Amino acid sequence: MNWQIKYKKNAWDFLSKHHLVEKFELKLKILLSGNGQVDIKKLSGKLTGHFRVRIGKVRVIFKINPEERTIFVKKADFRGNVYK
Repeated sequence: MNWQIKYKKNAWDFLSKHHLVEKFELKLKILLSGNGQVDIKKLSGKLTGHFRVRIGKVRVIFKINPEERTIFVKKADFRGNVYK
């Protein structure tokens, strides 16, 4: 069974507008396969249980559900705005 990626509408709109969907999905494939390094951090505070991946100045916040093999992308924005 493959992993499924679900996007919140705002995150999808931002990533498609800036042509970053393919780059983000490539980073996820690298992460899930374990064949390389990806700049991912575990978040804390009100975003406990979420992760963030960095694509240049853009940050993408997502949550991984290994039982259902889904990744839910919650938010994507520039570094200064994503954590607000």
